Amino acid sequence: MLIITASVSLFSSCRKEGHNDDTCKTDMSHIAGTYKLTALEYKASASGSGQDFLQFLDDCEKDDVLVLHANGAYNYNDIGKVCTPDGSGTGTWSVSDNHLLTSDNSMLKGIVSSFDCKVLVYYVSGVYTTGDTLTYTMTRQ
Repeated sequence: MLIITASVSLFSSCRKEGHNDDTCKTDMSHIAGTYKLTALEYKASASGSGQDFLQFLDDCEKDDVLVLHANGAYNYNDIGKVCTPDGSGTGTWSVSDNHLLTSDNSMLKGIVSSFDCKVLVYYVSGVYTTGDTLTYTMTRQ
């Protein structure tokens, strides 16, 4: 009886673990949420070292939040220290093939490199020159 109980517990925990992995799919319904930009890294080349680009944003941009709605709408909220002019706005976004992130402006475009249901990381290549990348880390609020 003890072996059966142990086997059932082991099977259940493995199945539960696998189920948790399924909840972090890279699709619109799972990515939808409120995010804040917490890191922005620029690399001039694939072998180059990363440079913190978050430091180059104005203070009024560093506290903003992006609300991604599952229906494909988004709200960019210029909160806290508000920029002049106010940077708030709305638009549309989508994810295709579980990795290509697009929107109706350049702020939310790129390739999703990771998503763990809390942190969304995506990058854009060829921002300033061929071979460079700008990597955005957005943390769910």
